[in-house]
Amino acid sequence: MNFFKLLLLSLFINATVFAQNGFVTGSVVDEATLEPLGYGTITINNEKDSTLLTGVITDSTGQFNLTKIPDGNYYLALKFIGYTEQKLSGVTILKSNTVVYKNIAMSVDSELDAVTVNGEKVLFENKIDKKIFNAAESMEGQGGTGLDMLKAVPLVTVDQNDNILLRGDANVTIFINGRPTAIPANEYLKQIPGSSIDKVELITNPSAKYDPEGMSGIINIILKKEKMSGFNGIINSNFGYSKYHKSTNTLSLNYRSQNLNISASSSYSNRRTWYGGTLDRNVLLNDTLWDNLAQSDYGERKNTSLSGQLGLDYFINDKNALYINGTYREAHNLGSRYIDYSNTDNNQILTAFSQRTGNIDVPMRSYNISGGWQKNFKKSGHNLDIDINNSYFGMDADENLSHDFFDGNKEFSYSSAQNAKELKGFTTTLAKLDYTLPITDSLNLEAGVHYTNRLSTDDFFSASGETADALVEDLGISNYFSYNQKTIASYGAMSKQFKKIGVKVGLRVEQTYTDAKLISSNETFKNVYLKLFPSIHFNYKLKENSELQLSYSKRINRPEDHQLNPFTNYSDPLVLNTGNPFLLPEEIHVNEISYLKYLKKITINLSAYHRVIKNMIRKNLSYNGTQSTVSIINLGSSNLSGTDLILTYKPMKGVRIMSTTSLWNTSTLDTAFSDTGEQLNLLGFTTRLNASAQLKMGWSLQLWSSYTPKQVVLQGYILQNYGGGMAFAKTVLNKKGRVTLSVVDVLNSRQFGFEAITTDSYTFNSVRNWESRAVYLSFNYTFGKMTKGKSKRRSKDTKSGDDKSSPDM
Repeated sequence: MNFFKLLLLSLFINATVFAQNGFVTGSVVDEATLEPLGYGTITINNEKDSTLLTGVITDSTGQFNLTKIPDGNYYLALKFIGYTEQKLSGVTILKSNTVVYKNIAMSVDSELDAVTVNGEKVLFENKIDKKIFNAAESMEGQGGTGLDMLKAVPLVTVDQNDNILLRGDANVTIFINGRPTAIPANEYLKQIPGSSIDKVELITNPSAKYDPEGMSGIINIILKKEKMSGFNGIINSNFGYSKYHKSTNTLSLNYRSQNLNISASSSYSNRRTWYGGTLDRNVLLNDTLWDNLAQSDYGERKNTSLSGQLGLDYFINDKNALYINGTYREAHNLGSRYIDYSNTDNNQILTAFSQRTGNIDVPMRSYNISGGWQKNFKKSGHNLDIDINNSYFGMDADENLSHDFFDGNKEFSYSSAQNAKELKGFTTTLAKLDYTLPITDSLNLEAGVHYTNRLSTDDFFSASGETADALVEDLGISNYFSYNQKTIASYGAMSKQFKKIGVKVGLRVEQTYTDAKLISSNETFKNVYLKLFPSIHFNYKLKENSELQLSYSKRINRPEDHQLNPFTNYSDPLVLNTGNPFLLPEEIHVNEISYLKYLKKITINLSAYHRVIKNMIRKNLSYNGTQSTVSIINLGSSNLSGTDLILTYKPMKGVRIMSTTSLWNTSTLDTAFSDTGEQLNLLGFTTRLNASAQLKMGWSLQLWSSYTPKQVVLQGYILQNYGGGMAFAKTVLNKKGRVTLSVVDVLNSRQFGFEAITTDSYTFNSVRNWESRAVYLSFNYTFGKMTKGKSKRRSKDTKSGDDKSSPDM
């Protein structure tokens, strides 16, 4: 109710204030095709001295609105990538009049020798319902993998297990080019070069059009794709070295004619890394006797992957386009791990010692095929999209383990051996029909139907014995688990632009069917539920170069298959992991407010959010004698509040400094770990700084650093983490190429540490390290004669928001 009061008040203020100022509105199209041109910059400048008054970016339909313009004489400056800059003089505002420009025609540059590789672009952009990180402008992560590049994105972190977190939360949905994929996102990103990522969209409070899965929102990773006519291509070659070498090489080709576009790419990656850590645990076995465990481990992984992609777009005419795209990838992971266990008594005298050795061989394969039809109607922005996508990811792990046990004098006692085989498969099928209708110039309708089918299987076999030649199947460990989730969704959304105020209201209805089966024991766990997901987004332009955004949405976080599997993972016999087939999905109500201010040299982006979380899914650490168990439980409800501050400062031409600071607090009742039910406040904080400079003669420099202090979490603390890096780049070969030298984690300080809350009978501390410090040399080269072609098919990659944009100054 308070929200709608604020909305009505804002509408009233807008109606009374707006009449005191002029208004310039219009649309921009391609001169040859009359297709609308989105995402170009429109600025209004004083005719007398060319000073900038304000500016906007055109939306996906080529529309723009400039508001609150004082009386005077001005000119418009239009800038679009690949088009000749245009200047429209004679814009006169007198007595608060409105000036309308319909279908301003932009002409393409006659010839573009190559895409400029060193042109400076905004690193971080804002739209009404998403934030955009232009990865192509960041040198951090360019020489590494896609996962390394993601570490450079504000509000995004990657933990020690390669889990991707948004605002400190791992419950996030990750799309590749606007679509889900059966391949785990972290595995996919480890197999592609960071330089292949064009941009990363952060949708922290999605509208009803999008899948509500994921507590903290959606990360949409958009890969580079040429959109020029003629034949052209890109070569990316990256070489890195730390303790071991690593390299990734990619070739992308594209041919575009009047009615046809063909794209193809191939990539090969070969990377070797190490990891290790320590674990100290003390357990009171009875009133006086303690068992003190000191555990240390070291492991190595060698990953190779080869992938290929082929895509075809066929433009039937100006209004219809058909497309199909396929990707196939094979990868191989070879790993080894060594663990030492030392048990001591109260006097630190060794009572037992053991060594565990493991070697694993994991071949992986995946494919993705998608196709669809795009229909553009006569009216600009009126379109229909039909898209079908099917993807598969499979892995076949074969691990051989041996464990040697010794007494307190390190005299050999006995041995055990184990062979573990695991066959995993993930299949995702997605069918979508999306329809957009611009009812008027300011009123827009969106509607659609989505169907998603996710199937995962996990067939685990274990055999053990005294030696590798005398193994017997472990009937209590071997299991076969499958999980199938089907969701049918329909949505509708209306958006309205009231000059300075934009409002979008939507509702999504989802019917979900889940079917979990423990095939080895013939057990079935079913769940059927209907959920409603409303959303509302509100944008109010306060004055020149500043605006306010408010939003609300309801989201859901469904448990993953490994969280539901009730069988216990014994890969570490002293730290077990087990799932819970009775987990309920989390329900999240998200409220967010953002303030944006664009000054001459500084951009301020301040956001605050509040989430109410029901049926929280969290890990629970327990122990039984010398054995610890990590299980998954529902904790009831909690509240999470947080704020993000992103500051961009441009002290001079070619120099940019951006800082990102995030602070959050989780408030929950401690009903799971104590009898008191006291209120717990878990505070988290992280900050990062990124500075870049465009130097002379094609040189550029970038520096970055980040710091996360000690954080309070359920059952303990996450220790502080910090690090930084630098990169130098030089354009070569007539600006068609770029060479980049980067050093990541210069201080070799990256680590993950956990310290459990100490009790009268239990302590637990762990530190994990990995190959974080490395040197990378990368080379990027663009070739081919290119001209700006007729972009007849709208890219689905960037259709993950409303496309109502803020001024980009």
